[in-house]
Amino acid sequence: MELIDWVTGLPDDELAMLDDAVEARRLRLDMSPSLLRSYGWPESWSTRLASLGARGHGLRELAVATRVALRERARSGERRVDLVCTRPSGGRVDVLDTSVAVRRLFGQAQREVIVAGFRVNDREMLEPLRRTASRPVDVRMFVDIDPAYTADGGKQLGPVDLALWPGVWWSQFMDRVWPVHMDPPRCWYAPSTLGPDAHGVWRSMHAKSVVVDRRYWFVTSANFTRRGHERNIEVGALIDDPVRAAAVVDLFEEWAGAGVFVPVVPGSHGGGG
Repeated sequence: MELIDWVTGLPDDELAMLDDAVEARRLRLDMSPSLLRSYGWPESWSTRLASLGARGHGLRELAVATRVALRERARSGERRVDLVCTRPSGGRVDVLDTSVAVRRLFGQAQREVIVAGFRVNDREMLEPLRRTASRPVDVRMFVDIDPAYTADGGKQLGPVDLALWPGVWWSQFMDRVWPVHMDPPRCWYAPSTLGPDAHGVWRSMHAKSVVVDRRYWFVTSANFTRRGHERNIEVGALIDDPVRAAAVVDLFEEWAGAGVFVPVVPGSHGGGG
């Protein structure tokens, strides 16, 4: 049962990678994490492979289980939902680590990435979004520009002119957060979240989602910070579902079209319009 549970629980890319590794006859059940890494395979396979060997399973059984899982997944058109978390210690529940999930998502993007609602203060987490001539990824961000905080999450030291804040936020974001060698993203913000309305009611931009290539939808409690990815207790879901992922993109585009979000204009001190 452990063999079937592991194989059927793998994300699509890892399942295909495992099938290739078995077919190429390069995989062994006693491979160390470093040796797996040298082949470009996940280090996490090491523990699983060793456990399978200890239970008397062989590579022939692994090959059969992998091929059956691939065939069943293709036939059913299954839309996978993977549990993603940041946890303070290891455990028996099979999950994707938050930082691994984000790097994988950004690294496999080929056309479009939507990032919405996260506090971001770590350039390294954004590095996998780098665009090249063969990978012209369109990065759009629907950002939380709470005037109580600077673009990198620090407390503001003084009062903020709300009319100027979106442009100031952009300057801070590009200077302190966005990787300096990468083309800038396109950003939108919700004017309704900059301060209280006429009745003193506050609103927040709290819709935390990532959508990649209108196929993968990642929802999580974790911000793009070292705390969120490495130390906090966070949980989320990575969903492989083109229909729902595209609907999320359509939703943000609908809000932008209705003026709920407006562009952050680079180099401007008046926000968007």
